Amino acid sequence: MNSIKLKITDSALAKVSPEISRITDTEIKGFHVRLGKTKVDGSRHSSYYFYYKLGGRAGKDSNYKIGATTAFSAKKARAEAKRLSGMVAQGQDPQAEKRAEKIKIVNAKADPTVNDLLDEFVSIYIMPKRKRPEEAIRVFNKDVRPHIGKYKLKDINRRLVIAKVLDPIAKRGNVQANKTLGLLKQTFKFAVERGLMETNPIEKTTKKTIGGDESPRERYLTMEEIRTLLTSLLQTDISLQVQVVLQTLLLSGCRVGEITLAEWSHIDFEKRMWTFPPENTKSKKDNTKSHYLPLNGSLIRLLTTMKELNQSLASRFVFPCLTGTQKGKQPMDKRSVARAINRHCSQLGIEKFTPHDLRRTVQTQLAAMGVNATVIEKILNHQLQGMLKVYNKYDYMKERDEALTNWAEKIEMLNQDNICFLKA
Repeated sequence: MNSIKLKITDSALAKVSPEISRITDTEIKGFHVRLGKTKVDGSRHSSYYFYYKLGGRAGKDSNYKIGATTAFSAKKARAEAKRLSGMVAQGQDPQAEKRAEKIKIVNAKADPTVNDLLDEFVSIYIMPKRKRPEEAIRVFNKDVRPHIGKYKLKDINRRLVIAKVLDPIAKRGNVQANKTLGLLKQTFKFAVERGLMETNPIEKTTKKTIGGDESPRERYLTMEEIRTLLTSLLQTDISLQVQVVLQTLLLSGCRVGEITLAEWSHIDFEKRMWTFPPENTKSKKDNTKSHYLPLNGSLIRLLTTMKELNQSLASRFVFPCLTGTQKGKQPMDKRSVARAINRHCSQLGIEKFTPHDLRRTVQTQLAAMGVNATVIEKILNHQLQGMLKVYNKYDYMKERDEALTNWAEKIEMLNQDNICFLKA
C-alpha cells in the first residue's frame, strides 16, 4: 500500500497521484482517506475513514467509515472526524452510535403508515364485508390518503385527523363529514383490534363537533313541479340517458344506485317484471332476497329507448358508461345523475332537488293517492316492521302493479303533449 501523510483537503485530493492508495491526515489522529484503483475512464473511488481504539492497548481496533469523497467535502469530513475524536476521548464508541442510527432507520421504515392501515382494512374488512365497497375506497382515496396517508400510525392524533381530513370535508357538507367520521372511527378501531395502534384517536369525537346535526330532508316534488321538470328536461343539455334515469326514478321509486346497476338480464319484458338482485339493493350483505318491480307501459317505453339508444355498445348494462376506456363495459356512475341536476338546476325551473328526493316524491304522492302504506313499503323495498315482518309473507305484487300503473297514468295526464317519457 502506497501511502502519504498530508493535510487532507479537496485540492490535495485532486492532485494525488494514481499510485497513492492511502492518505493519512497530519492534524487529526486517525483521520485518513482510502483510494481505490483507477478505472478505465480515469475515475477512482475514495472514502474518508476514522481509525480509533477504545480501552487502551488491550482495546479493539475500529475503522469508522465517514463516507465517500463524492458525498462529503474534505472540510465536512474533517469536522466529522473531529467530532468522532471527541467521542473517543470521552470513552464513547462511534460504531455503537452508527448501529443505533441504523436500527432507528430500520424501525422507522417498519412503522406502519395510515396508507398501510387502509390497505389492510380494505382487503380484510371492506372488500369481504361490504356489499358495495367502492364508496369507502373512494372516500379513502379522495379525502384520507392525500392528506394523512404517509403519516406513521404512531404519529396520528385526534387534532391531526380533524384538521387535515374532517374539517375540509365539513366545508363541503355535514353529511359527508359525518359519514367519513364514522368510517374513520371504524378504521382506527380495526387498527386497535389488529394491534397496529394502542388507542383509537377519534373514538370520542362526535358528529356534533365535526359535521353537526343532520336535518332529515323533507324535499319532494309537487305535481306541478313534476310537470315543469318533465317539460324542462327536453330543453336542457342533460344527456338522454340521464333524462331516462330521472324519469325511471320518478316512475319507480327506486334508488339511483339500483337503477344504474341494472342489467338487461334482470328485465323480463314478456312477464313485465324488473328484478333487482340483492347485491344491487340497499340491504345487508347477507341478504338473499331480490326486489321485484312490475313494469307498466311507461317504464317499458323508457327501457326500450335505452336498448335502441345503446344497441351498438352491446353492453349488458341498461345504463352503461358512455365515455373512456370503460365505455359499455361498466355501468354509468350514479353520481353523474346528481351532477347533471346541479349543473342544470336553473334550467329545470324548480327548486333544487336530489335523485333521492324523487324516491320521497313517489312515496308521498302514492300516499296522497290513497295507496295502502304496506304496498308503498313494498314498492320502495322497505322492510316491514314489527309483527308484519314476521307473519306477513304476501308479496302484494298485484297491488304494486296497480299502484305504479295509476301513478304513471296520473303523470301522463299532467300534459300529454310535453311529458318527456312519452316521447322517449
